[in-house]
Amino acid sequence: MWESVSDNPGGSRLELTLVPRFPARPVCEQESLETYIRQSALQWRSNTFPRVEKGIISQHESAVILQAGRPPLSIFEANIWGMVFYGTQIDGEHTTGTRGIHLYEFVGSVLIFVRQAAGLLQLLGYSGPVLIEATLASIRGVPWLYTQQGMWLESKAGSELDDDVSFSITTTTEELRERPNGIAMDLLRYVFFSVNWPEMVETPILEHVVRDGFTFNSWKQPEKLKV
Repeated sequence: MWESVSDNPGGSRLELTLVPRFPARPVCEQESLETYIRQSALQWRSNTFPRVEKGIISQHESAVILQAGRPPLSIFEANIWGMVFYGTQIDGEHTTGTRGIHLYEFVGSVLIFVRQAAGLLQLLGYSGPVLIEATLASIRGVPWLYTQQGMWLESKAGSELDDDVSFSITTTTEELRERPNGIAMDLLRYVFFSVNWPEMVETPILEHVVRDGFTFNSWKQPEKLKV
């Protein structure tokens, strides 16, 4: 899909797919899919996600939004079987010309993907086990950017061996609704191990990083993260 919507499909990417674990039949009619997508859109950085105003493209059993989130490339797809797909470029130019993967933007993306999927699956009427598949692509040698003190971005070397990483976890629609922050943290643990940043996987550190993701998304901080 990346090649079909962009003249420059390069760059580091995050792809996240959530799908009912054992889909036996469609969970909605195709003519209802666009309505549910619009109803499940969430407030995100003075916009909505996905950005339904960009237009929803109808395909066989699917609905697709190009430029669903932040530029330069962001894709959203949902289908009548309950599959929800998110794809976004995660590296880019930041302050002082530094290029890399912005940690808090990345975390904010994971948070919004999980929450929007939970709401959409609920609207579709699906309840049960869910498989989450994640892929990081073209990440070897791409630094991660973060802040320790003040506003200056610091750089941390990323993956030194693997250029592409894929992993999956299983959950349920109930967990997606009740503990989206916990699901996001489960995903982030895999990510940080995969990019040689194991010191980030401890729960207190992850909780702090997730709160930074809330800030990036322009969301109100919760009193408790319910991890």
